[in-house]
Amino acid sequence: MEAKDTFVSMTPLEIGNPLNSEKERIDFLLQLIKDYEYILILRNAKISGNILLSLVDMLDALKLKPDKNGNHAWKLTLLIL
Repeated sequence: MEAKDTFVSMTPLEIGNPLNSEKERIDFLLQLIKDYEYILILRNAKISGNILLSLVDMLDALKLKPDKNGNHAWKLTLLIL
């Protein structure tokens, strides 16, 4: 269980922070670049990054909670927008 706890607690930070940085860089490039083909590529990269960030957020919502017997069970809460 310790490995799962570590994975769930560290993964959002290890993946989310670089993705947020890339998202900011893409936004900056979208302001500078005028070539339509590159704009499409950057928009697709931004969409992909947003999807990955959403998955990271869902992983962050994954919590280990002890049940009545003291055993740990995975509980995933999903918000549907």
